[in-house]
Amino acid sequence: MSFTDRQEILWDDVEDLKLRRRDTPLDGHPQEWYSKHYIIKLTTILGREFYMWDPGQPVIWTEEKSGGFRYSYSKMGRWSRDSDMNEAKLNAQERGVDGKITFELING
Repeated sequence: MSFTDRQEILWDDVEDLKLRRRDTPLDGHPQEWYSKHYIIKLTTILGREFYMWDPGQPVIWTEEKSGGFRYSYSKMGRWSRDSDMNEAKLNAQERGVDGKITFELING
């Protein structure tokens, strides 16, 4: 078995799609879109809106609101959200994107 064969076994398009559409926040809640939660939003000076999809290093953004990383409406969720907002600001500055980083309460 070659290295590329092993890569094909490990790479699963269905799993990749699940990862790209995942909606589990850091503290594990809320699992459903209709639950009360926060998402982090970047509004550029041109009016385009981006939502933080992955708070890891580097931060990944999406233009799909439903793809925004979810933070539960709890103390732990707010702490995580505030910490990740700082990372989002740094990431936007590193990429040279002018805009405003805010959070949005969904279903609040």
